[in-house]
Amino acid sequence: MTVRRLAVAVAGFALLGVTACEKPAPQVTIASSGRVINVDASLYCFDECRQHRAAAKSIRVRGNTTVSIDVPKRVAKKGWVLKLGEQTLFQEPHKESHYTLSIPTIAQKQPLPVTIAEVGPNGQPTGEWKMEFLVQE
Repeated sequence: MTVRRLAVAVAGFALLGVTACEKPAPQVTIASSGRVINVDASLYCFDECRQHRAAAKSIRVRGNTTVSIDVPKRVAKKGWVLKLGEQTLFQEPHKESHYTLSIPTIAQKQPLPVTIAEVGPNGQPTGEWKMEFLVQE
């Protein structure tokens, strides 16, 4: 291998190493009735905030049952809020990494939008995870 080819190869590996060092945003885990999904952040702030292309996730949940929500410890340490549709469930940010939510039986079956937001020092979200609960009988 010539010196020039070696230099190009080393530069390529160095560039790959720089781009591969970006930290992955934490995931939230949702479980109900034997189903489990991991939800990627649609927004997460490390040193600066970045929008992420998170695939839309949904989970089928039965009415009159529970949903387990697990957030990473670093999210729990900052505090997080849970929003079902337009209703925010916590008055103060939740500081535990696990939460169990009771799902009522809903007569009208339609997707229920769910947002989990990590709360930043100024009250603005520094992380957001969005999904839908597909409530069934």
